[in-house]
Amino acid sequence: MASGPVRAAFKTVLETAYPGAYFDTLNTEPDFMPDESQGATPAIWYTMSYPAANERRMSIGGPAACRREIGQVEVWCIAASGKGDQEATDAADAVRDLLRDKQLTPAIRTLDADPPFHFTPDDGDYFAAVVAVSYVHEYFK
Repeated sequence: MASGPVRAAFKTVLETAYPGAYFDTLNTEPDFMPDESQGATPAIWYTMSYPAANERRMSIGGPAACRREIGQVEVWCIAASGKGDQEATDAADAVRDLLRDKQLTPAIRTLDADPPFHFTPDDGDYFAAVVAVSYVHEYFK
């Protein structure tokens, strides 16, 4: 799972790019039913999951060191089912353009944004195009 600073940086970018369409799903597969208190579900909405990360020490010496966290964030672009895949795939392509090779903070940058893989939940109400984004977080600790 990505560290707190990484999760916060990605969340800030998505909330800024898609106001009112990003929903936290508490690091689980999206339940495809955003909390009603957050308003009506938009035609396309977004969430994230954090499947993998690791940390490497990059310097020698004392206990404090330069460290590098490398990982992946999955951005879920979700549309209503029954309308084909174009809407969700177009949203995924926009996310790829938004996040490919970006400096999110002075310490966090993205690398690749892979083509989406598709996911259809069991309830059949929604269809998701999921974009895997690799990142690097370099820090001193």
